[in-house]
Amino acid sequence: MYYFAYGSNIDLGQVSKRLEKIIRKITPSEVMKDSVRGWKLVFNKRTNDNPEKKGYANIIEDANEIVEGVLYEITEEEMKELDRYEGCPEHYERMKIEVTWDTGKKVIAETYIARKDKIGTGLLPTKEYLNRLLNAKPFLSPEYYERLKSQQTLD
Repeated sequence: MYYFAYGSNIDLGQVSKRLEKIIRKITPSEVMKDSVRGWKLVFNKRTNDNPEKKGYANIIEDANEIVEGVLYEITEEEMKELDRYEGCPEHYERMKIEVTWDTGKKVIAETYIARKDKIGTGLLPTKEYLNRLLNAKPFLSPEYYERLKSQQTLD
């Protein structure tokens, strides 16, 4: 199955660490550059430790936007392990989304969308959290990377 990551899981090191405990280490050859049209990256997922100010990544529908990320080819067992880390279904729900590879090929992938009751307004990521997204620089277009880099943070 395919998993589309747009938040901190675009950090290959983070995903590898989460999966190597029980299954295996993800290698760059198993990761593909990709994007989804009609969605926008936002940081409106409330955190447990500072729900009034700190936000985690989420995507919302927006016909004029594109979200870049990475596509992992993983097993259902690995997806269930990621569910545990992502707080699915308590914090995020899984949904299917059409993803376009950098080659133009389209596939259906699972991704996480924040539950409506976990969304806030005026939230910002921490620098540490944003840096996890920036670690995916090799998988992002220069424009998208710079847009992420210019994101306002809490600290």
